Amino acid sequence: MTRTALFDTEPLREYLESRLDLEQPVAFSAVETGRSNETIIVTHGSQKLVLRKPPEGATSESAHDVLREYRIMDALQDTAVPVPETVLSC
Repeated sequence: MTRTALFDTEPLREYLESRLDLEQPVAFSAVETGRSNETIIVTHGSQKLVLRKPPEGATSESAHDVLREYRIMDALQDTAVPVPETVLSC
């Protein structure tokens, strides 16, 4: 079992490969800076994706709402507001 400091990689690898139809193997690396939501870089081939997840343990429900973060960025996709392309949320 491969594990980063943040999560078990195998279930995530299987989920991403099934949802995104990835042809290249995926690799994970945790971003060690920051104090809020955890950020993981997902690399497959030459493409890089950013995965965000709330920190482990008890947190304020609204302080680490990565699904809300995704919904807002997704809603801004076709506007003049610069946001990264959204790919998947769960």
